[in-house]
Amino acid sequence: MKWKFYGCDSVKTIILKSNDKRTTETALSILKKGGIIIYPTETQYGMGADVINVKAIKKIFSAKARPPEKKVIWAFSDVKMIKKHFSLNRQQEKIVNKLMPGPFTLVINGQGFRIPANKAAIKIIRKFGRPITTTSANISGKETPNKIKDIIELFEGKVDMIIHAGDLKKSKPSTVFNWNTKEILRKGPISKKEIYSLLE
Repeated sequence: MKWKFYGCDSVKTIILKSNDKRTTETALSILKKGGIIIYPTETQYGMGADVINVKAIKKIFSAKARPPEKKVIWAFSDVKMIKKHFSLNRQQEKIVNKLMPGPFTLVINGQGFRIPANKAAIKIIRKFGRPITTTSANISGKETPNKIKDIIELFEGKVDMIIHAGDLKKSKPSTVFNWNTKEILRKGPISKKEIYSLLE
């Protein structure tokens, strides 16, 4: 099925395999210029852009036909990078250390973040030096394809780069837990029981 795109200018999409020697440097160049990449995580393909580049974020919302009032999750390379942006208390740090990297997103004061358990993604974020967005590579409200051919069909010409890691195992997106309300905002691979056991 073909999807309609909303106000998204056509671009030339570079497609490189995740183990290609050119992949990391190409992704970094695109991110620095305010471009969008699609990259693999342990759950789904995600769309990445520089979190401090407003124009880049708008491009993602346009490509996904996503309502502009929604926030996007940030992806970090490690706990050290998280601490540059968030002042974690003892319990928060415990949760982060136990459940990240992995399919878990922690929301603190309205901003969600995670560390993806994917070497290619972590390498790019670490070399970039700050977080990138991690939002599902889909049309807002629709299922995220796990097959690379569907990702390419859906987004070629709409993003600057697609990192080809083959078909991903069909999986739920990350569990999203709101620290302030202690509520699960999105059910995923990490259970409520696992999270609450770390709050004791």
